[in-house]
Amino acid sequence: MIDRRDRALAPTSMPMQKYVIRSQGALWQIWLDDVLVGTGPAQMHAVHLALHLAHAAAHHGQRSKIMVAGLAGPPIELPIVEPWGQSAAGTA
Repeated sequence: MIDRRDRALAPTSMPMQKYVIRSQGALWQIWLDDVLVGTGPAQMHAVHLALHLAHAAAHHGQRSKIMVAGLAGPPIELPIVEPWGQSAAGTA
């Protein structure tokens, strides 16, 4: 029998969508892999749009990760958006 702690540490084979938000001129772009999926006039607008897309994907059983590339400093990684009914630890 697998302990819940073991499941939390076990690698997952579920694919993950990777959204990247970055500034391009006066717009903030949202990329899914190498496809531009949206733009926003401000960083927070782009973050909200990426979160909306990630939650829509979660509704269909897909995990998502969002990275925000800032103007200065390292990128910020938001918490992974898990499919509905699953927690970050892999338990229901």
